[in-house]
Amino acid sequence: MAERAMPSKVYGLRHYVFPRAPERLDIAKRWCLTDSRKAYRRRPHPLFGRWSIKYTLNHLGYRCAEFDQDIIADPSCFKLVVIGGSETFGVGLPADKLYVNLLATRLEHFTGKKVIAWNIGLPMAGSSFISRMLYPIIELLSPDFLFLNFPAHSGYREYFNDDEEIFFCEPGGLAQRRTISRFWDPEASRVDRAHLSLESDFNNTVSFYNDYCYCEFLCDYHGIDWLYSAPDIGGDTAAAVSFTPRKRVASRIHQFMQAGVYGESDEDLLARDFIHPGILPNQRFADAVLDAYVAGYSSGGRL
Repeated sequence: MAERAMPSKVYGLRHYVFPRAPERLDIAKRWCLTDSRKAYRRRPHPLFGRWSIKYTLNHLGYRCAEFDQDIIADPSCFKLVVIGGSETFGVGLPADKLYVNLLATRLEHFTGKKVIAWNIGLPMAGSSFISRMLYPIIELLSPDFLFLNFPAHSGYREYFNDDEEIFFCEPGGLAQRRTISRFWDPEASRVDRAHLSLESDFNNTVSFYNDYCYCEFLCDYHGIDWLYSAPDIGGDTAAAVSFTPRKRVASRIHQFMQAGVYGESDEDLLARDFIHPGILPNQRFADAVLDAYVAGYSSGGRL
């Protein structure tokens, strides 16, 4: 008789265990990837100094409170879960300026309940991360409202090795793309080179569609109140807007970063690294998500 295969050890494929954040992400208490000490010395931000931001993570590596079982089981608490990439994690911004926490405050006024916001965003995370995290989030956190913020670039991808390590890879065309040393981290360098050899507009589009369709099915199957934000990729007949448009937040956070649209300066529009969304885009995006939620779910109806 053939030996029975053991279940996968990869976190996120065991749905009864909440996945840890990848340990390879360069997140320190005061600095994170593009929001680095070197970048700050080169171009200081007028609003955020070197001590203005603290990246406080829970024991699983996410920038939010712990996943407390008493809160999860408490019907008097409104549970908000947001999954996304670096703009959801909040690279270059204090936690109280992030759209996730601003949305929680707005939902408290709207629902009259205490809102617990769990920010499941990570720098360099893409649609594959969102789809992998979704099932354990639904099963273990039981969200009252779930928001999926697919990153503006569809070329982000995650890969695994046999030792349960997760590798996040970036699109090849990013101006601020990190360089991985083949001497200091040869395995990550090999994974990155393989990723770049496979990445293409078509491949990225197909990957996004697969991930999105899985998320859509899972949320609707479990009866979750959910919305999403996604880039327009593909042709007119295959653009992301064709997927459940009534659940899509029309305004994306990056649209609010367009300097000159509102006559505001970079210090209001951009975070400390001058790359990610700043104070005003986060405020306006929180408003946009709340408006979409109120329009779809305020009367107890189903979108």
